[in-house]
Amino acid sequence: MQYYGTDPDVSSEVARTRTSADQAHAELARMRTQLDRLSLVCRAMWSLLQDTSGYTEADLLKRVEEVDLLDGKLDGRVQVPVVTCPACGRNNGGGKSVCLYCSAPLQRRSAFD
Repeated sequence: MQYYGTDPDVSSEVARTRTSADQAHAELARMRTQLDRLSLVCRAMWSLLQDTSGYTEADLLKRVEEVDLLDGKLDGRVQVPVVTCPACGRNNGGGKSVCLYCSAPLQRRSAFD
């Protein structure tokens, strides 16, 4: 539905909002596709591991719980820990390769950070 009011500023804002909503919808669709693909790959890897190692579903569930608890909370999520910059001492969100404040390199704790 298009707005046919007389105020061009309102019409422009409606158009910008619609464009923004369309972009968000497209990004969500792209992320759902990526998630579906990642889930498929994880299942395939698990199937290969089961076939070659003898691990069971119970083994996997136990390890998922252990990994989930690495951040101290059993919540189905992995929280990347805060990293303190060795140069300036400020805290940086996990996953960063350089300090947000002084650009010093930060040590990665894991390939997943």
